[in-house]
Amino acid sequence: MQDIVLRVPDTQVIFVTGYPTLENALAALNAGAMDYLVKPFDQAELVEYVNRRHGKLGEISQQRIPKILLVDDSHTMVLLFKSLFKKSGYDVTFASDGEKGFQMALESKPDLVLLDGELPVLDGFEVCRRLRLDERMKSTKIVMFTGGTVDVETNRAHQAGADLFLSKSAKPADILESVRQLLEIERRRTDAKV
Repeated sequence: MQDIVLRVPDTQVIFVTGYPTLENALAALNAGAMDYLVKPFDQAELVEYVNRRHGKLGEISQQRIPKILLVDDSHTMVLLFKSLFKKSGYDVTFASDGEKGFQMALESKPDLVLLDGELPVLDGFEVCRRLRLDERMKSTKIVMFTGGTVDVETNRAHQAGADLFLSKSAKPADILESVRQLLEIERRRTDAKV
């Protein structure tokens, strides 16, 4: 995979597969692909996806680089999403437990915190509640990201004050797009105040 990306450095590569595994996704992103898509999808979905992504390329570089804090105790998830967000132009930091994530959020004031619900030391829902109580974090977007039952976890995330709940079974491209939309909404709101 890396050989293909190296031979055409100015070309953006999207790997497409019908045999998705986390290892394949990590290998594609680590090789320099901008994304990793899973079949099946029809032609209209592919065209819409490429147009949506192509229309967004370069926009971030013209603005202040948004900061994302990823809080997850899964090394594999951290590698996957750190690579995905960095390749999309975001400044990414991470923490592996809830207490560290809470402290890092207060210190760095990221634009968005992506929180796993099940974390050591302090669970993600409690981190979300505490961040929402702190005045300095009012404009920070919080996305809860768990592998639990969608209905139950969505309700818990909403009660904790999260802006959005995403399932860990969601496609990486969909997660990236949700994050981009949340940050774009906040940027427009902030620009309207100025």
